[in-house]
Amino acid sequence: MVQKRCAKFGHYKIKPDLVKTQLITLYMKGSAFAISLIILLAGCNFKNDNNSLNKKGVPKEKSDTIVGVEVVPADIVGTDHIEKEYFVVIKNDTSSFLVIISENKITGKVFMNYRQDPYGRTPRSFSADDTAAVAYDEPIRKPAKKLNYKKQMRQIELILGDASKDFNLSKLHGLRFGMSTIDGFSQNTTKQYLSKYGERFPYGGNSNAAELVKSSVLTADLNKILAPYALIIDEVSIEKLVYFTPLSSPRGTKPLLDGMVYLSFKKI
Repeated sequence: MVQKRCAKFGHYKIKPDLVKTQLITLYMKGSAFAISLIILLAGCNFKNDNNSLNKKGVPKEKSDTIVGVEVVPADIVGTDHIEKEYFVVIKNDTSSFLVIISENKITGKVFMNYRQDPYGRTPRSFSADDTAAVAYDEPIRKPAKKLNYKKQMRQIELILGDASKDFNLSKLHGLRFGMSTIDGFSQNTTKQYLSKYGERFPYGGNSNAAELVKSSVLTADLNKILAPYALIIDEVSIEKLVYFTPLSSPRGTKPLLDGMVYLSFKKI
């Protein structure tokens, strides 16, 4: 009702100072209309923030989306390191994708890993005398729905925003992830590799695949995510590159490239 009344005043140009003076005068005369008008104008000053945008014009995240974090104990990572696992929770659905950030207390270097861990348990303590004596918390994650590429990039962006409160991300040295962890990435890289080199994987073939990764859309998108921390991807390397068909794949599935990708960063 207030919004409809406010709309009627949209045809008039009212100076705020003049309105206030007139309202005070009317109020002093005991006009009931003045009181109603004050309430009406006050209602017009309230903005609807339900669809508020941030500075970049991008809708803010829903209130049911949060970033969770687990601190990996020092007896696991060592006293010279700090390591935390970050993941996104939407309502009661916890993402199975993790961003793990580790900092070397001595050198100040910060590293990042991205992986899928649908049934992950974080070991809490172990006995130095008995390596079998390891205690685990109950898993707080559950199998999650498969995320598409766009949602994966958004989750990484959200996580880094929260992690920047715990770590100086301008000191990030690199990111490590499996090719098959990113939705569609193995398929796209395989298609480009076969188109350019065929089914030939000579010595140094890893370098050929790494060049394709460096010029990929993924690298461009990650550079955008890293921009607030004054970082850019510098070099790309791939370890344990394989070209295979997973055993669980349906008959007729074509082989794909997979391997561990390491992206090293440099300051802009």
